[in-house]
Amino acid sequence: FLYIRRRKERLLAQNTDPLYIDDDIYWKNGWYSNPNDKRVFVQDWACSANYTVNLGRPAGKAWMAAGLAVTAAFLIWLCVEMVKLDFVPIRMEVQEDGISITSGYTDLVLSCDEILDVELINALPEDNYRRTNGVSDGRYRIGKFKGRETGKCRMFLYTEYEPILEIDTVDGPVYINSKTDGEAEKWYEDIHSFY
Repeated sequence: FLYIRRRKERLLAQNTDPLYIDDDIYWKNGWYSNPNDKRVFVQDWACSANYTVNLGRPAGKAWMAAGLAVTAAFLIWLCVEMVKLDFVPIRMEVQEDGISITSGYTDLVLSCDEILDVELINALPEDNYRRTNGVSDGRYRIGKFKGRETGKCRMFLYTEYEPILEIDTVDGPVYINSKTDGEAEKWYEDIHSFY
């Protein structure tokens, strides 16, 4: 064993410019870093179907920084949207030319021509509502929904608060309520005073 080891070391010492067949030496830190490799994108070490960047090249570092910046920006945007959901209240503004509804998730503007009827109801109509775009949890339902009988509708609702203002439009009903006592009734009266 010792004889073979010494002979191997002597043979390797004679080669002053070794040729590396295996590139594992460039994957030491878990990423590829080879400044002598001109490629910016290389096949991944663990899975050849994936590609990674060569962090030994300036372009590879730029790609990695750009990817991290985009990911960080997306996460910050997502956190801001989640905070808006919790802290931006549902509001409605009645004007002569229409209605505007704002919330932390989505907004809606309705012109006078789009409003068919307005009614105050004590509870949401019994239906199996399925969220198609929006937010629905134990605190609120905001966004676009679809009911088996109701069809397409928009909701801006705090759960377990009543009454609910039902605004019939050409695109389906819009349901909105408020946590503040008497605000839904005031919206109803304001809409009837204009329309």
